Amino acid sequence: MKNTLIIMIIVIILSGCAAKTPPESVRMPNTGQWIDPQTNIRFTLENKDGVIAVTAAKDMDDREELVILESTFELGVLRWSYYIPSTKFTVRCRTLDFSDNTMNISWDNNVMKGTETLRRLK
Repeated sequence: MKNTLIIMIIVIILSGCAAKTPPESVRMPNTGQWIDPQTNIRFTLENKDGVIAVTAAKDMDDREELVILESTFELGVLRWSYYIPSTKFTVRCRTLDFSDNTMNISWDNNVMKGTETLRRLK
């Protein structure tokens, strides 16, 4: 009786494992430098422990370093926020879609919102 119970438990555990399939690979934006041609802000994307992250931002017109507050990548969507010291604005961004060399994003800040297309530099 004891052996039958153990065998039944093993069969239940194994059948549960067999029913699960590994998650499909989630495509991530390419690492490197990305530029917003409207604002001339350059974003740096890096692979951190297998996950894409925005690690730096710089206004290329006045050379101001922007502060990355957070960056997350979940379910194929990259979200990040950054602070602009000169304006005291916080900008929140999220990808809408992307290809190898373009990334469509939505953004909002303290007073406005919109969409932009970033271009990959390298």
